[in-house]
Amino acid sequence: MTDIKNGTLFNVFYKDAKKYERYKSFLNSVISCNDCKLRNRVCLPGTGTIDCEIMCIGYAPSVHRRFHLTFGMKSRTVYEKFLETLGVSRNEVFSSNLIKCISAESSVGSPLLCSRYLLEEIQIVNPKFIILFGHDVVKNILKRSVRLDGSQYKLNNYYVFVSLHPMAAIYDKSKLQYILNIAQKIRISIIKIKSQNTLINNNMHST
Repeated sequence: MTDIKNGTLFNVFYKDAKKYERYKSFLNSVISCNDCKLRNRVCLPGTGTIDCEIMCIGYAPSVHRRFHLTFGMKSRTVYEKFLETLGVSRNEVFSSNLIKCISAESSVGSPLLCSRYLLEEIQIVNPKFIILFGHDVVKNILKRSVRLDGSQYKLNNYYVFVSLHPMAAIYDKSKLQYILNIAQKIRISIIKIKSQNTLINNNMHST
């Protein structure tokens, strides 16, 4: 589904119409936000399916973005290789950013002010698994610094994993395999979590 609203283009796929209406209402609140006083700003929210198990979160939209895709410019190839290793495609996940807006002056919004919108976005999408890319996102969401190695954490009811940002492999090509190894580690963790949850559910139904 593609809508244009107040000059904002966003691509969100959905099956749950009520959830999509909540997302559009959320987007309106982001569009009308003026907390950081960013001039000539363009709101670039998440893309993908909101009926997802996995939500991937980067830091900010690219100021040079020509395509309306989160992780859509320089990091696109690495990000899609990450997803392929994870065993999913772009259309099966929801991709978003901590910061929601950019400006014509190549500035981005405030992570401190934008974080409340990201938390609301997470609540609406309600994924089972969240992948945070990069130290800035991790520190804003988990409120601590951790090693970006695919480790697992809990945030409320969500399973959260951490990774290097795909751009790390653009600046240093030797990091590509490390990032793909993280994706494989996360894939194995997700399979184990699903298996454990299925076992628990089966035991509950059998008692």
